[in-house]
Amino acid sequence: MLKALPVIIIAAALAMGCDPTRAPAPVEEKPSDFTPNLPPVPTLRVPQVPVTYPDGSYSVFGLRKKKKETMGQRIRVTGYVVDMYTKPFCPEGKTCPPAKMPHLWIADNADEKELIYKMTVVGYAEGFQQIAKCKEDALAGEIIELAEGVELPPCVWDWQAGKKYKVDGWFMTFSGHGFQDSMGLIDYKDHECLDCPPPETETETSE
Repeated sequence: MLKALPVIIIAAALAMGCDPTRAPAPVEEKPSDFTPNLPPVPTLRVPQVPVTYPDGSYSVFGLRKKKKETMGQRIRVTGYVVDMYTKPFCPEGKTCPPAKMPHLWIADNADEKELIYKMTVVGYAEGFQQIAKCKEDALAGEIIELAEGVELPPCVWDWQAGKKYKVDGWFMTFSGHGFQDSMGLIDYKDHECLDCPPPETETETSE
């Protein structure tokens, strides 16, 4: 009879543990108060420029506004050169990544700082060595004579930051030169400076 006592006690303990009326009530845990640290929603301004100018060229704002009509088309856009990519400095003896192809940004305002209102212009030169050579030849008065029907790739070296240009080119999201922008970029074909001083004025000023 004494030998059966431990078995009876264990059985009673197991029975008590399986009784749902004796289980502790679940405790509901509420998450602690949490306020996400998010930046304020940016307010995009509407540039105070027309969609197109009297000469038929687009503003940067207008070109993007008419994106469904202008994308993939050869167009003319008028804007100020607000920034230009420069070749990164590479210390002598160091191996540095190759420089990107020359490119610049135009905008509707000469003092534009926000990247979202700028548009990239690419394809006006193949590289910085080409630009240096074209500049050297131009300043030396050298003129390259080409056979009829032969064309050279663009080589523009005299862009001036802050000046107003009318740029002729293809409005694309992806350029064959390796640049991509979902808002669109200009693949260069030609340009005209609208407020650059004439060459003789520049010479007189430098003297």
